[in-house]
Amino acid sequence: MIARFNFAYITGLLLIVGSGLAALFLLLSPSLPEWGIRHTPHNEPKYLPLVPEQTVEQTFLFEQPLLDGVAIWFHPTSPLPEEGTLNLTIFTKSGNYTSNLPITDMSPDGLAIFIFSPAIPARIDQPGTIRISATNTSSRLFLTYQIDATKYPEGQLYYSPNPTKVGDLAWQIRYQRPALSTSLIQWLYIIILILAGLASALILIYISRSPHTTDSSVTREPSHLASSHLSSPHQTSPIPLAWRKSLVPCLLTFSVFLFYSFLLIRPGTWIGPSDFSKELSYVTASAEALRSFSWPVWSHYTCGGMSLLGNPESTTLSLSTLLALITSRPELSLWLTLALEASIASLGTFLLARALRLSTPASLLSAVIVSLSAVLPYKIVEGIVMVAGPVAFTPWVLLSLHQSIKSPSPAWLLLGGITLSAIFWRGDVHIIIGVITIMLLWSIASALRQRLLMPLLVLLTILLITFLGASIKALPYLEQIPLINAQVDPHSAQITQQRLWSDIFLHAYDRSHKIPVLHGLPEHFGYFGAYVGIIPLFLVLLSLFSRHPWRRLGWLLLLISLLLADGFLYEHVLRYLGPLSSLLRMPSRLLTISVLVIALLAGLGFDRLLQATSHRQNVARARFTWLLICLIFLVFPAYDLSRVTSSILQQYLSQRSFTVLPPPTTPTLVAHLNSSPGNQKHASTLLQAGFLLPHLCGDQNNPPEFLSKITDSATLTDYPTIISPNKITIYQPPTHANVNIRSRFVSSWQPSAGTLIAAPDQSIQLITPANSLPSIQLQYQSATIRSQQILLITFCALAILMISHFIYLIFPIFFNWRHA
Repeated sequence: MIARFNFAYITGLLLIVGSGLAALFLLLSPSLPEWGIRHTPHNEPKYLPLVPEQTVEQTFLFEQPLLDGVAIWFHPTSPLPEEGTLNLTIFTKSGNYTSNLPITDMSPDGLAIFIFSPAIPARIDQPGTIRISATNTSSRLFLTYQIDATKYPEGQLYYSPNPTKVGDLAWQIRYQRPALSTSLIQWLYIIILILAGLASALILIYISRSPHTTDSSVTREPSHLASSHLSSPHQTSPIPLAWRKSLVPCLLTFSVFLFYSFLLIRPGTWIGPSDFSKELSYVTASAEALRSFSWPVWSHYTCGGMSLLGNPESTTLSLSTLLALITSRPELSLWLTLALEASIASLGTFLLARALRLSTPASLLSAVIVSLSAVLPYKIVEGIVMVAGPVAFTPWVLLSLHQSIKSPSPAWLLLGGITLSAIFWRGDVHIIIGVITIMLLWSIASALRQRLLMPLLVLLTILLITFLGASIKALPYLEQIPLINAQVDPHSAQITQQRLWSDIFLHAYDRSHKIPVLHGLPEHFGYFGAYVGIIPLFLVLLSLFSRHPWRRLGWLLLLISLLLADGFLYEHVLRYLGPLSSLLRMPSRLLTISVLVIALLAGLGFDRLLQATSHRQNVARARFTWLLICLIFLVFPAYDLSRVTSSILQQYLSQRSFTVLPPPTTPTLVAHLNSSPGNQKHASTLLQAGFLLPHLCGDQNNPPEFLSKITDSATLTDYPTIISPNKITIYQPPTHANVNIRSRFVSSWQPSAGTLIAAPDQSIQLITPANSLPSIQLQYQSATIRSQQILLITFCALAILMISHFIYLIFPIFFNWRHA
C-alpha cells in the first residue's frame, strides 16, 4: 500500500504530466479543412459566359482566418474545352493570391476547385474579391450564377467589361480552421487543461499534508443500532470481524447481479422500438475499432455516419465496450453491463449508508431500494439503458464526497473524480447536472456546519479531475460541434400540477401509459416510473423524528431533487439557460437521484424505528423485536421491489424469433422498421448482420438530407467498397469522375487521392484524379487524438492506483473506523 503522502505526490504528478501533455498535443494539433457557406442559386440559375477577354469578380466576406481553396461551378451540361487554363485571383488587404487550374482538371459536372498553398491569411468578416478568367482557350465556359442576391447581401457580382450585376456566383470557399472550431475555444481549453491538472495536483498534495479533519456532525453508531449485541462478546479482533461484515455487501452485490442476469440474459431477449438499438450500435462500433487497434472516433452504423467517442450519448468508455471485446457479442455485453451496474449501485449505496453511520440492516435496506426500485427497469424497457450509469456511480460519487469532507484524503478525491467522469462516459448527459447540484448543496451545507472552506475545496478538486476525464469525450465533440447540436424540444412533464407523484412512487403502471408532456407528444409512463413502495416511503416520513445529523441535509437534498425532477422549474427557469437547456431538457431522469436520497432517508427511518422499540427490553425480547422489524421493513420491501422489477422486465422485454440475415456483400444502408415479418427489418436484426442504419439517429444528431431519399435500401457507393473503423476504401474507382459516397460529409475525412467536397444533400462527393488507381481510401482523422489518448492513459494509471488503495478505502467503512 502506498503511503498517503506519497500517494498524493504520485497522483499529482500523473495529473500534471497528463494534463500538460494533453495541452501540448492540443496546441500542436493540425488544422482541419472546413467548407464555408455554399452559395448555390436559390432561384432559377443563370449562366454567364467566360471568354479570354473578360473577367468575372465576386465580392465576399471571410468566414474563417485561413482560406486555402475555392470551388466554382460552371454550366454542368456544356462540353468542356480540351485546352486552356482557369486563373483565379483572391484580392485581400494583405495582398493578391493566384491559383491556376487546367480546364481538363475540372470535374465532369463543371466543378472547378482551386487550391492555395500556403493558405491565404485574413480576418473574419474582412472583405475580399474573387476574380476569375480563362486563358489559352478559344471556347466559351459558362459560370453559374443568380441575379437575385437578397440571400447574400454582402456579395456583388462584377462582369467586366459589362457593368455591375447584383447577384452571386455558385461558389464556396474552403478554410483551414483550428482543431477545436476556433482559436479562442482552443486556447481557452489549453489553458483550462493546464490549470485543472496543476490545481488538482496542488490541492491533493495540500490535503495530504494537512491534518485530518473530522465532520463534527457525524457521530458514532449508537450501541443499540449496532449488530455487536448479536455477536459473541469474546470476539475482539477487528480484522476477522471486518472480513465477516464484508460478506454482507458482497453477498448483496452478487445477489443483485444474479437477479438481473436471470431476467436479462435469456434466449431471445431484446427491447423493441427504442434507443436500445442505438446503444447497441455504439458498442458494436467501439468494440470493432478497439479490436482492430483503431481509435473509436467514428461509427458507420447510424444516421449516415456519426461521431462515436465525440458523441456525448455514446457508451464507448463503458463496461459494455470492455465486455464486448471479451465476449465478441455486443448484445450480451449490454445485458451484462446492466446487471453489473445494478450490483455496483447496491454496493455503493450500502457503503454510503454505512459511511453515514446507518446500521447494517438499514444500509441493506437502502441498497435494496436503489438497486431494485422500478426507476432502472422502467428505463431498461424503454431502451434508455444509459441511465444505468448514473444509477451505478452516483452513490460512489456521494460516498467519495462525504468521506473527503469528513476526512480529506487524496484517494477519496480521486475516486470521486473518476466515478463522476464515469457518469459522463456512460452517455447520460442529463443526470450529471443534477448530481453536481446535489454535490454543491452537500458541500455548502458541510462548509456552513464546519465553518470551513475545506468542503468547497473538496468539491472543486473532484470537479477538476472530472473535467480532465470528461475531456476525453469533449475534445472530439468540439472538433465537430455541428454534428450534434440540433435544436431539440424540451420534454418536461408538470408532475406536481398533474398530481403524478403518488403514481410515480407507489404504482407500477403499464409502461405504455401516456403522460402529458409540454412541447412534445405524450411520453410513456416508463420515462417517469420510480416505484419504491409504501413501506420505504413510510420510513422516509419516520426519518423526520430521527436525531441523525444528516436528516436535515437529506430532506433538503430530497426536496431539491424533486423540484428539479418536476417540470415546473425547468419550464420557467432552466430552459432559458442557453446551451445548458438541452442538457436539462428531460428533468424526469433526475428521479434516479431522488430514489437514492429516499433510500438513505428510509434507512434513517429504519434505525429510528429500531431505536424506539429497543429501549428497556431484555436481550431475548430485543432480539425478537429486531428480527420482526427486519422481516417487515427489510425483507418484505425487498420482496415487493424484486416482484415489481421482475414483472416489468419479464412483461416488456419482448422475445425475439431468431432471424439471422446473411451479411451484405457490400456496405448497404437499409431503412429499418420497428415491426416487420419475422423482425427481419428490425434495427437490432439488421445491425447484427452488418447493415448500416441510416434512420437510426439521436434527437440531436442533425441527420443529413440524403437520408430522406433512402426509403428501402441503398449501397454506400456504386463501386466495390469496404468499410472498417474510421475508414472507407473504394476499389477500382473511375478516373476524373465524381464518386458519390452515401455517408455524412465531415471535414475530418481525408482522401488518399482526389478531393472531397460536400454534395448538396450533405453526402460525400469525391472527385477522383485523372490517373488510374487501384483504390482510394478515406480516413477519418481526429485532430486531437493524441490529447484524448494521453488523458485516457492518465486515467487508466489513476484507476490502477485506486485499485491498489481499494481495500484501504473500503475496509474502514465496514467497521466504522473514524479515519478512512
